[in-house]
Amino acid sequence: MNMNNKQYKIIYWATLAGIVLFGVVLDLVEVVDGIFEACVMMEFYVQYGMIVASLLTVYLALKLIKKNPILRMTLIEAPLLSNIFFYHSFMNTSFLYLAIISLIAYVFVYPAKTMENDNSKL
Repeated sequence: MNMNNKQYKIIYWATLAGIVLFGVVLDLVEVVDGIFEACVMMEFYVQYGMIVASLLTVYLALKLIKKNPILRMTLIEAPLLSNIFFYHSFMNTSFLYLAIISLIAYVFVYPAKTMENDNSKL
């Protein structure tokens, strides 16, 4: 399926709006807040697992994968959503900082105008 640049931009902005909406809903609904707060060892393992996952996916999305913008966006969105959820579940600011790092990296996967020209050079 060949998509043009406008469709990639629509997907980019729609998923960004969905991520913000997900964070706002979790902030307003207090059902999730601190449900795993007492599980210290689980928090430790999840925290370090998400550190590795977030940094690895940001590196993969920004450096290694250049031709597939949907894959680049998905690589950053998955740990971003997970970090937002874990922040509300554990009430630990480390997950919030990881989400901010992923959100900053998400700015750099914005579909470029020259993407169609890059595909024609192959």
